[in-house]
Amino acid sequence: MNKDVEILKALAHPVRLGIVKALYEHGEFCACEVCGLFDCDRTTASKHLAVLRRAGVIEAERDGKMIIYRLALPCLGDFLSCIRNISKEERIID
Repeated sequence: MNKDVEILKALAHPVRLGIVKALYEHGEFCACEVCGLFDCDRTTASKHLAVLRRAGVIEAERDGKMIIYRLALPCLGDFLSCIRNISKEERIID
């Protein structure tokens, strides 16, 4: 149960959720590319990536001086689609 909570907490920040969505849609990114996707500096992006990595949401691989990140939990795509569908339904009801 604790791992479930850790994963959901990691996803509960807008930037981290955005990183996961971007990785799901594009496959992989280096940390410098993550900075370009969001309005944050390298240090902040690295901290967000570290939270996701500790939770087991993403994995990293060194390629020379770069670290390449990708989803470790590809099933998150289904989870994100489900959430997107729920939020669309709520907008229709409102």
